[in-house]
Formats: sequence, C-alpha cells, structure tokens
Amino acid sequence: MENKESNINYNDIKFETERLIIRRIQKEDWQDFYDIMGNELTMKFLGRANTLEEVKSYVENQSNQDYLNFSGNYAVILKEENKVIGQFGLEIISKHSKASMSYLFNSNYWNNGYAIECVKYMVDYAFNNINLNRIEADCVEENESSLKIFKKLNMQYEGKFREARYNKRFNKYFDVVYYAILKSKYK
Repeated sequence: MENKESNINYNDIKFETERLIIRRIQKEDWQDFYDIMGNELTMKFLGRANTLEEVKSYVENQSNQDYLNFSGNYAVILKEENKVIGQFGLEIISKHSKASMSYLFNSNYWNNGYAIECVKYMVDYAFNNINLNRIEADCVEENESSLKIFKKLNMQYEGKFREARYNKRFNKYFDVVYYAILKSKYK
C-alpha cells in the first residue's frame, strides 16, 4: 500500500466537502464533543452517555496524538455553524491494505445527510488516495441509520456475531452485523 501523496503532516490533515470540514480533534472541541458523547440518544447503541470529565479526557487524549498515517479519529465540523457535529474514525491495517471505519453524529443533526456526506467522501479518499483495497464497518443490528449508510455505500453484508456487544443502558446483549466494500466494487 502506498500513498499518492508525500511529505504529509498527518497531525494537520483537513478534508473538505460541500458542507463539512473533517480534521483531527483539537482541545477546544471538548464542548461540542460533550454535546455528542454526553447525549443519551446519540449514544443509544454505544452503551451510555459519557460524563463531562470522560469527554474532556477523551478529547485531550485525541488532541495529543502524534499521527504517523491517516489512521485515527477526526472531528466533523458543520461549516455554516463552525461546530463539531460528529466524529469519523479510520483504523488502517497497512499490512492488509484495509481499514475499519466508524462514525458518530450528534442526534440534533441526524437526517440531514451529513453522515453519508462525510463517510462517502472519506471512503472515496481511502480508496483513491490512500490506495486501500477494503473498508469494513460494524454496528448493532438494530441501528437502522448505520445500516442505511452501509447500503448507500454499496457495502456487502458479511455476517453477524450473535450477542457480541453488551449495552449497560438496556442491560442487554446486541447482535453485531459486519459489512465491507472492496475497491473493485466501489462506485
């Protein structure tokens, strides 16, 4: 796997779509991240909302990372409000030319197409600029919003792990479904 770009400062990466800016998480993002990660509805399938201290610690840790490649978590900023409304994650396994992606958006901004705009742009970038061969993602089976995004990207269902994720909030185990797309099948 080889990048088409060289001499990249991976700490200062910034991507731009029509309505979004996607960049590394910064210390001053903590309040917007608390609006996301402290929100029960947003965190519904991830267990529970985080405390202010947990979010501040998370943002501090993320902002202090020294990135050596495109892997890691990114803040997703809505241009018109200059506000972090989500997070996109890409964990690259160079040896296998693949990545696992994740995303989380503030529930106050759901159903506006922001998640698909971000994810589509980043998947396209991963295939065409990072030269990955495969991108994977998973979610709990009940997460219909993520399943819609997977389908819009033409990702293929690859299986289900039964009761693979425990959710303390619901005191329940959820089945986790796995999807992936190959560069050769990406449109």
